[in-house]
Amino acid sequence: MTTTAKKQNDDTVICDISYRVVLGPGYVWPFYFKSFDVHAAYDARKLATFTMSGGGFTVRLTRQ
Repeated sequence: MTTTAKKQNDDTVICDISYRVVLGPGYVWPFYFKSFDVHAAYDARKLATFTMSGGGFTVRLTRQ
């Protein structure tokens, strides 16, 4: 798992994270993902949006 990008605008911090298996099974059960990407945005130290993409699936969570 590694941070691929980080940006900050005022109180908003945006992080892009990449997960890649490089050794061993390392999959995410029960989907057996060997890689996925995460995009998270924090506003005033609270998670505002979270997006995870992998294996043809995308999950988006948004704080209301």
